[in-house]
Amino acid sequence: MKIKRIANLFSAVILLATVLAIAATLFSCSPKRKITVTVDYGYQYSELNPDGNQTAEIELIAGEVATEPQIPLLDGYTFAGWECNGEPFSFDTPITDDGVTIRARWIKNQFTYELNSEGTGYIAKELVFINNLSADKAIIPDTYNGLPVVAIADNACNNDIGRCVTGIIIGNNVGSIGSYAFSNCFSNCDTVDELIIPNGVTAIGEGAFYGTNAKKITLSVNISEIPDYAFSHSNIEEITIPLLVTKIGHHAFEHTSLSYIFISDSVKEIGEYCFSECGAEGIRISPNMTSIPKYAFYNSDINEIEILNGIEAIEDFAFSSSDITNVKFGSGLKKIGSCAFQSCMKLTEIEVPSGVIGIGEGAFRACMNLETITFPDSVLFIGKEVANETKYITYINGNNVVANNELYI
Repeated sequence: MKIKRIANLFSAVILLATVLAIAATLFSCSPKRKITVTVDYGYQYSELNPDGNQTAEIELIAGEVATEPQIPLLDGYTFAGWECNGEPFSFDTPITDDGVTIRARWIKNQFTYELNSEGTGYIAKELVFINNLSADKAIIPDTYNGLPVVAIADNACNNDIGRCVTGIIIGNNVGSIGSYAFSNCFSNCDTVDELIIPNGVTAIGEGAFYGTNAKKITLSVNISEIPDYAFSHSNIEEITIPLLVTKIGHHAFEHTSLSYIFISDSVKEIGEYCFSECGAEGIRISPNMTSIPKYAFYNSDINEIEILNGIEAIEDFAFSSSDITNVKFGSGLKKIGSCAFQSCMKLTEIEVPSGVIGIGEGAFRACMNLETITFPDSVLFIGKEVANETKYITYINGNNVVANNELYI
């Protein structure tokens, strides 16, 4: 009996193996399932479809990956990848279903672009489109047509469209920003909180952000110079001068709303009118500057300043008509220019340090509340009307005393 059972079991195994072998043979001989995938380019021409068809069909075996078509081009738009059923699609993905449609995604260009002379990248030339004239950002992408966007041209956003943008996003490949590129941007909208200049930017042009409505600007750490008129007449309230900056041009922050001026140690030179009519009440001057130029802080809200030891000259009208209440002079000072502190109405007392040789005409003229000035023996020249139109003052020059503008020896 036992032998019979073993024989029956053996027969069953043989039968199962035979069935499986036949099934495998039948399956291997059956044709693989073919499917058709439609590629929708979203426009009427591509190099793969020179007949002008908007779509192309790709045949493949179910479960395989399709070969990605050549990245299409469309004038006025930027290719933004592929999608399937409304989701981003990669051609590395196996396709199993028949009748799938893969569509190109397009973004309407906000800028016109021009290939640079080296042929290595594009320049964003002009802002020509935003989606909503009351609420949209201008975006400079990292790349365009497969190449990096390396620069922003002069006056790129200085137009009626630029006045309506609510922000600017600058691509990480941008290395330079042209003159007046974003001049008057945001002027037709509410104040923009922050504008970030990415660290790839190494140079900005004259007046690049003149009149912009951004309250805070974060500069690239790789900028070495802030040019003339760079942020003039803007609503900027906060900015940090990068540590590589050695020069700030004339009028660079004129008529701004800066709350405090911090000039980093790397700065060796600032231009005329650099911070004139500026709202900052406090200032920190770089110890590596040797002079304060003409009109540098003219008509500003600065109320207290320390002239560091490295400063040798305060030029004409440097602090004229400002709100200064107190001045601390450094020991290296040699010259106070004409009208340097003219019409500083809140000054009550001045003590000029030893070492000063010359004081220009009208240096303290029309300081209506100035009562006392002390000059050291080192002074060799005092200009005319040095303190006219002040209170009944007494100022001392060594052993010489002038009271009520009369000299007593």
